[in-house]
Amino acid sequence: MPRVDFYLLDDAAPKGVALLACRLTEKAFLLGHRIYLRTASTEQTQELDDLLWTFKQNAFLPHQPYSPDQTLQVPILLGHAQEPEDAGEVLINLSASLPVRYAQYARVAEVVGPDEPQRQLARERFRAYRESGCEMNTHHLTGNATP
Repeated sequence: MPRVDFYLLDDAAPKGVALLACRLTEKAFLLGHRIYLRTASTEQTQELDDLLWTFKQNAFLPHQPYSPDQTLQVPILLGHAQEPEDAGEVLINLSASLPVRYAQYARVAEVVGPDEPQRQLARERFRAYRESGCEMNTHHLTGNATP
């Protein structure tokens, strides 16, 4: 079972969840991992696709939206509709639901914003991960805290 880290943002900074996801992606990429960024919608996938190019000056994070029929292998995939069968070692979940294939990853990062409906859904995912035997960790972040 994977290690699961919940990153709880304590403020509602604009694009806070997306920027934290970019920082986590960069950290995992620099450690040599392949990453799947699981988004909540087509719009969020597009936002992250754009943000991964611009969130940090001089950062290069080779990525592309996931498509089941793609043949190009890049270290960072992102998407919301269908999870890849073999996307790598790290899953960053921005969706409100439990990922179907979370057990195939070594690490899962759950990024949770400050609003209560998001927190409630995150509690449900936390319980599901814990009940399946995952190693659980929680990180409370304020402002532009870096994981």
